[in-house]
Amino acid sequence: MQRNTFHLSNLVPFLPYLYFIGLSLWMFLSQMDNNANVSHLKLLILAVPFTVQLIFSFKYVDLVLGILTFALALYLTLAYASDVAKITDYTARAISFIAVCGLMVILNFVMSILLFRNERLRIRQTAASF
Repeated sequence: MQRNTFHLSNLVPFLPYLYFIGLSLWMFLSQMDNNANVSHLKLLILAVPFTVQLIFSFKYVDLVLGILTFALALYLTLAYASDVAKITDYTARAISFIAVCGLMVILNFVMSILLFRNERLRIRQTAASF
């Protein structure tokens, strides 16, 4: 039975790229709301390797991006744990920080693992073609 092109299982390999591109665009746009400065364009540089990999699909870029994003996810986890430990009063703002940032930490780990999975699938496909 043929699956639809837009079936979720066909779109899962593209989720990490779209997530990290969207995250860098969100950071850029949130900085542009505060004050319009050309130096905030540096935030868009983070989206370049994910966009290139999404379009061209180079051989070992998923592995490198997976390692880098996993290291950044570990750093983000340490920063999140440090900030949560400093919270003394649980206001609505503190609870929303805990929830949103906790979700972001988990999503960063999941998306970096999906990048490793994409590389493993690419290696498996090239081995099967020989």
